[in-house]
Amino acid sequence: MSVSAQRNDFQLLRTLWRVAASTTREIDASCQEATECSLPQVLVLRTLAAISDQEGTLSVSDIARAVGCTKANAGQLATKLEESGRVKRLTGGVDARYASLRVTAKGRATYASAADAVADDAKRIFKKLNAEEKQQLLALLQKLTSPSPL
Repeated sequence: MSVSAQRNDFQLLRTLWRVAASTTREIDASCQEATECSLPQVLVLRTLAAISDQEGTLSVSDIARAVGCTKANAGQLATKLEESGRVKRLTGGVDARYASLRVTAKGRATYASAADAVADDAKRIFKKLNAEEKQQLLALLQKLTSPSPL
């Protein structure tokens, strides 16, 4: 790889990092202001709300996979959400250590408030892009995050 190509790749990585970091900070601040929950907590609520609509529950491991964090982190998020009354932990069955999670009415209301705040952020963040550019950006980012063929 040429020095020029390496420089371009580094610049691309640095730009992606800066955009991701600043966008995450902005959205997290909006979520905190609107709901007193962090962005990761809101992502857990979103995941649980989607499943609970189908009368289902999720384990902490399921949450970790869906949100993209470790089981330990998902467990901490679930505990904070449970302490605030936004999530209910259900235990039972053969293994008492296994617990499933369900979003509460308070958790649904929190997610709805956060969704409005995030929608406002998205409008502001993407206002420089037209619809076609948004689709192109989405396609490129999905291409970068899709599994590579062997």
